[in-house]
Amino acid sequence: MATARPCEATTRGWKASSTPRSASGGLRGSVRVGRDETLKSRFREIVSRIRVITSWLVRYKRVSLRMSAARPTAARAANATAAPGPPTSRLHAVLAAGCSDTRKVTMDAAFDVFQPVPNAKFQTAVYVFAIHPTTGVVHFAFGRKVPPHTRVPYWWQKQNRGANTANAPSSVLQGAAGTDAKYHGKWASLGGGADKAARSPLQAAIIELNDEAAIRPAFDPRAHVYVPWINGGRMSPSTRLILVSADQPDTNRRFYSFVFKMPSWAEFARYFPHVHDRANVRGGQQLVTASHGEIDYTASFTVDDIIAFQTAARNSVPPTNFFTLYTLRTLQVLAAPAAEADVRRFGGPGVRVPNVAALQNLRGVPDVGPREASGWRNPQGLRYS
Repeated sequence: MATARPCEATTRGWKASSTPRSASGGLRGSVRVGRDETLKSRFREIVSRIRVITSWLVRYKRVSLRMSAARPTAARAANATAAPGPPTSRLHAVLAAGCSDTRKVTMDAAFDVFQPVPNAKFQTAVYVFAIHPTTGVVHFAFGRKVPPHTRVPYWWQKQNRGANTANAPSSVLQGAAGTDAKYHGKWASLGGGADKAARSPLQAAIIELNDEAAIRPAFDPRAHVYVPWINGGRMSPSTRLILVSADQPDTNRRFYSFVFKMPSWAEFARYFPHVHDRANVRGGQQLVTASHGEIDYTASFTVDDIIAFQTAARNSVPPTNFFTLYTLRTLQVLAAPAAEADVRRFGGPGVRVPNVAALQNLRGVPDVGPREASGWRNPQGLRYS
C-alpha cells in the first residue's frame, strides 16, 4: 500500500511537513505545524515593529535632552554660586582629546537658544561666515574695536556743547567705548553684553549683531533666522541667517557663543567687505556712531588672512594680537570647526574646506595693552566723535 505524501500546504506561511501523513491524524499534525509557523512569523513582525518604535523614541529623547539642557534645575540653582568649573563645550572636549575630525561632531546647540532669560545680565559672542561664490573660500566676519586715542568721549562733548571735536585736547581721547583698554585697536567677534530688550540668548545675539555691524534693515530673529533643528528641513525665502552652532563653554557662566552662516554672499560682502578690498571699505564715523562708539570698521577674513595678520602682530615689537585672544580661541574651538562641518555637509562643487588645523596651530599672546593701529585705515590725526 502506498504511503501518503507529506502536507505541502503553502498558505498563511505553512511549510511542508516532514512527518508522513497518517490515516488517523496526519492532517491535524500538519495544521498544528502551520499554526506554529504563523505565530512565529507574527511574533517576529511584532519584535521588528517594537525595534522601530524604540529607535524613534531614542531619537526623540536625544532631541528633548538637547533642547532642555539649559532649563534651570534645583541642582543648577544650588551651584550658581560655586566656583566656575571646567569648559563643557562639546567641541572643546573633542579638540582637547585630539580629535580634529569635525565630521563626527554634532553641530547644533548645547543649550536652548530660545530659553527665556530673567534679566539681561549675560553676554554673547557672534561669529558670521559666508562662502565666496567664485573662489569657494570661507570668509569670517569681524569688527575692529576703535583704536586708542582716536575718539572724543561723550562726556567731553556734553561739557563743551557746540565745540568742534577737532579741538578736543589729545589728553581726553579714548578708544572703544565700553571696552577694556587692552582690546582697543584689535579685531574681534561681534556681540557683547545683552540688550535689556533681549528675551532669549538668540535674540540678544541678533540685537548685538545688528547694533555693532550697523545692519540695515536689521535682522529679525523671528523672520530672518533659520534654526535647522527647530524649523525642520524647509528654509523660508526670507531667511538671511542660518544658525549653524551655538555653545555655552561653561555652564556656570552666562556666556553664549553663536555661529551663523549668511546664505547671500552679496549681502555678506555689503556688510563685511574683504579686508584687502580698498574699493569697498565699510567704516568710519557712521559706523562708530551706529555701534555706540565701539566699532569703526567691519571686514571679512579668510583663514589665510587670519593667520597672516595674527602672525605679523605676534612677531612685532612688542608682540601683540591682531585679534583679541578670546576671539582667536573661540574661533579655533567653535566657529572654524562649525564652518568646516557645514562645508563638508552642504558645500557644493568648488567649495573649499577651510584649513582648521592650520588655524588651530596659530598662537596668540596675552592681551595686556591696546594695539596701536597703523596703515591705510588709520590716517594721520584720525579722530571720531
